[in-house]
Amino acid sequence: MKNDCYLVAIEEQGGYPDFSELYRAAGCKVEYIRSLRKAISYIKKNPVNILIAEYNYQTQFRDRTSSIESLMATLQPYPDVKVIVFIDKKHEQTFKKVSSRFEIFDTLTFPIDQQELSLKVEKAVKQINTKSE
Repeated sequence: MKNDCYLVAIEEQGGYPDFSELYRAAGCKVEYIRSLRKAISYIKKNPVNILIAEYNYQTQFRDRTSSIESLMATLQPYPDVKVIVFIDKKHEQTFKKVSSRFEIFDTLTFPIDQQELSLKVEKAVKQINTKSE
């Protein structure tokens, strides 16, 4: 029996297909949010099991490489949230700094392979359901 799975997909820059049906097929209720600030507010008020976010490398930050670090800091009180990050292959090295400090469930590089994404989301759902049994 599937338990409720709440997935939040944060699409700041986009440029890839809408994966809502894929997420629903894995058994998740889906919320799409187009701003990191709105996503952080949403996460504080609503249950979230899986979070899909983009790593957008930004050079203008003095103390971080991306706004995803603010998101990950927000998630610290919620250690069971499975975070899947979409990254550009050319930023894998800078992303390692983030993934060394925060718990990242999995990553996918652009272009996003739907089958690979489906497997990763299903794996996260399975872990969530196993833990809640």
